[in-house]
Amino acid sequence: MKSFYSDLKAFHHFREITKLENFVQAPEDWLIVLTDVQGSTKAIEEGRYRDVNLMGAAAIVAIQNTLGSRLLPFTFGGDGATLLIPSEAKESIVKEMLRLKSLAFNQFQIRLRTGLVPIKELSGHPVLVGKYQLAEGNCIAVFLGEGFSKAEKLIKSEN
Repeated sequence: MKSFYSDLKAFHHFREITKLENFVQAPEDWLIVLTDVQGSTKAIEEGRYRDVNLMGAAAIVAIQNTLGSRLLPFTFGGDGATLLIPSEAKESIVKEMLRLKSLAFNQFQIRLRTGLVPIKELSGHPVLVGKYQLAEGNCIAVFLGEGFSKAEKLIKSEN
């Protein structure tokens, strides 16, 4: 299966980030994957910013390695990541997130929140995805919509 993201037309100027026509609603049968380092502010104050960043970015690497070279949209927030994955990948990603949580705690004494939220459960809360081209062949995902903050609240309330 090809990712909807790979077919998404990229926009080239940062000012175009404000134009809704550059975004599409993510497919309803996809999932939002979220990770968040609990207590990241305190850990950073203790000089552990590298550990926080490493575990924040680890989900991106783990998911890309698990799913192969499929082009998936993601964002990195320093102490966590947000990704979109197809629903058929759920089982393998759940296993990978459990391994990642264990690694974070056992190797770095960091508690990593993880969660998957089906986009179809966010009905009425948009999950919009855009693709910003930084340079030829180099694009990043841009996420907009209440669906992402709703998913984050759900994950943080469960952990």
